[in-house]
Amino acid sequence: MSQTKLQIPQAGFPTPIVGILQRARPEEGTRGQPVVLIIHGVLAHKDQVYHKKLANRLAEERGWDSFRYDLRGQGGESEGKWGMMNLDDDIVDLKVVIAYLEEEWGYRIHLIIAHSRGSMITAYYLSCFPHPHIPLFVNLSGRYDMTRILTDSRYSALRTEEEEYDKKAVVDWKVKVAGKELSNRVTWEGLRSFAEWNNDYLHHSFPQDIDVLTVHGTADQIVPVQDAYTFHTILSRRSPGTHSLSIVEGATHNYLKPFDEPVDSILKWLRRVDPPSSGVGAGGGGGGVAPSSKSPPKHKM
Repeated sequence: MSQTKLQIPQAGFPTPIVGILQRARPEEGTRGQPVVLIIHGVLAHKDQVYHKKLANRLAEERGWDSFRYDLRGQGGESEGKWGMMNLDDDIVDLKVVIAYLEEEWGYRIHLIIAHSRGSMITAYYLSCFPHPHIPLFVNLSGRYDMTRILTDSRYSALRTEEEEYDKKAVVDWKVKVAGKELSNRVTWEGLRSFAEWNNDYLHHSFPQDIDVLTVHGTADQIVPVQDAYTFHTILSRRSPGTHSLSIVEGATHNYLKPFDEPVDSILKWLRRVDPPSSGVGAGGGGGGVAPSSKSPPKHKM
């Protein structure tokens, strides 16, 4: 396997989107080959929790390349201004990343695996943007009921003793991301805007033919496990059998070391919904496109 850091330019931003392209068989070409996108959540980074283990298992067991990148302003290498409601920028960046992998490297996006905030932007992208067919999506710890964030104990300082919201109050959210101490300001306006994000598009615009796996931990104190059951109810109304649910007993929002779950759940689901095509080897899943002899493009690091 090989890992290459990519810096993807984005119009309107002075700094690139930074990510790691992990290749299962770097000696082979990429044109027409499947690639997996791995997207993290809020105030996290591309190598957070289970992401590296997941990329390794996808390469070893499926022969698939993957690309995991840092969302802007979340503490990784993609620089930008942090904001609770910078979801529009995240969605545009996802669109740019997909176009770059398709046009510059010749990949076809076969699977998107996204965590929490990453799940939100992915589901919206799949529902509302035209794109080549992406057959598989994994929704990890995804949030559906946005209003629950208004009662999140992390933002209790925004409320008065009467449980009213103080519109002038702020909360400095202090976290450690990729070894860096960060302090990000949460305001009432930002929290309210986030809570008003409308997920109704899932009912009428989410594609009928994408196979979806929802994975959620029962001990998730950030996004309650009830949201996973809501996703299951909504997405099961599409084509029969296109949504699967994996509930992980005792798992928190970011799961638990050594992070065998949710990785095991994802690989088990893939073996069922996307078995490798015969005669093409480990990387033959998703249609069994034969390797191209064309070399990948050269990129500046």
